[in-house]
Amino acid sequence: MKEEFSELIKLIQLREIKIMDSHETVLQYINTLKDETPIQIQTEQGYNKDDPVINNKLVSFRPRYIFTFSVDGKPYFRAEYVLLISFEADNVERFKTLYAIDEVKDIFLKKQLHRTLWSILRGTVLDAFNRHSLQPVPLPWVV
Repeated sequence: MKEEFSELIKLIQLREIKIMDSHETVLQYINTLKDETPIQIQTEQGYNKDDPVINNKLVSFRPRYIFTFSVDGKPYFRAEYVLLISFEADNVERFKTLYAIDEVKDIFLKKQLHRTLWSILRGTVLDAFNRHSLQPVPLPWVV
């Protein structure tokens, strides 16, 4: 399986990453968060069932991320984003064949795309906190 995944990665080159949709909601204002205040971050990640969208040599995915920030189990901020990440494929037919292998698809979606997008999401979420006049909370490292 490792060989198939490596082959799939070598077939594609990253072309663009864009935010297609964003929605942020302040559920309640917290007066002051102290450095030691434990903040819970719930992360949900979803994939469009119609992905990837293939147009000529362009292969695109539209993952959705939802982050809910809570203190003492009470949510106070929620951010939801749909991103567009596109790759150019050297051989689209071979990409389709490799991507049809469930394990390869799983590794690509849950690890490769996730790791590629995480630093962009981290910056986007920090900006969202600032836009809403909230004390910023960085997303944790990707495990």
